[in-house]
Amino acid sequence: MKKPRTLADLQIGEKATIAELHNDEVSLRLMEMGCVPGCEVELKCKALLGGPVCVNVSGYHLSLRLVEAAKILLV
Repeated sequence: MKKPRTLADLQIGEKATIAELHNDEVSLRLMEMGCVPGCEVELKCKALLGGPVCVNVSGYHLSLRLVEAAKILLV
């Protein structure tokens, strides 16, 4: 079975649509920041060595830890 694609898997400049949020404890906070299913996201930059990522979501830039980005499943 193929591993689901997550926000952490995107390359810089790549766009995708959020399918679902995988972790309930972080989901509410991420949804409050605009990461809702059906919303398009674009990866703007990645820090080196597994640091945070910056995405464009709902018209603004959002920085997320790589482990948080891995909880966002994409279509």
